[in-house]
Amino acid sequence: MLPNKGAQAGSTEGITNSPKATNRSSEVISVVRGYIARDLLQRIDLKLNDTVRLIEEGFLTSLQTVDLVMFLQHHFQVEIDPEEVNEDNFGTLASIAALVESKLDE
Repeated sequence: MLPNKGAQAGSTEGITNSPKATNRSSEVISVVRGYIARDLLQRIDLKLNDTVRLIEEGFLTSLQTVDLVMFLQHHFQVEIDPEEVNEDNFGTLASIAALVESKLDE
């Protein structure tokens, strides 16, 4: 599930339009969508699209966002700095996936 963090120079890993990056983004979004619906909102029937405003539209409270950060750090083995926990990075499933992917590429 975790990508190779030691990508070689000249590889396309991390480029958004590469098939590998697109697949990884879809995988991250799927995992996050499932966690939010199942564990945070306890609504497995909930269908969140990739661009729904999670915080702005009231899907995530501040405490649920903290729970999500802890889940992401554990599940994807990444470290998210406190200043990165903001609406720009946690506003949508797509922005969360972009943050996680950037951490995986470090």
